[in-house]
Amino acid sequence: MTVDIVVKKTPSYTVACLERVGNEGSDPLRREFSQLTQWAKNRKVKTGKWIFHFFETGSPNRYRLEACLEIFRKNAKSEGKIKIKQLPPLTVASVKFNPERVSTRLVYNGLYGWLRDNDTYKAGNYSREIYFGNPWTDSWAWARTEIQVPVKKLKKAR
Repeated sequence: MTVDIVVKKTPSYTVACLERVGNEGSDPLRREFSQLTQWAKNRKVKTGKWIFHFFETGSPNRYRLEACLEIFRKNAKSEGKIKIKQLPPLTVASVKFNPERVSTRLVYNGLYGWLRDNDTYKAGNYSREIYFGNPWTDSWAWARTEIQVPVKKLKKAR
């Protein structure tokens, strides 16, 4: 199976977020997404994409992990640990794939290898995964996993 790397511009997203610091684990952010979906359900907030952010902390195997649930309510307010924020539009290197057919680790290694070897783009300091629903319960959402790495275009030497 082949996967294609595409450089594209993403839209901005209004999201409800929860974060934690730790290792990736087998079910990263499952508890946090459960809390976010319950929060949205209780407030009758329409939701969209599920966005996992992985920020490196400088310590081996430790990340700042952020669960972001896209919301469609302009007047939503932060409550307790749930923060409402705007994710800005980004230029990203993106790969869409089905984790049942190709290993997520292999896709990450391929994407970062491509970024390391090219002379056009430089990778940002984090990555994110995008899902069109709950990847633990919705096989359709799981089969359409998207990994995004923010990139900046490098200036060409003359």
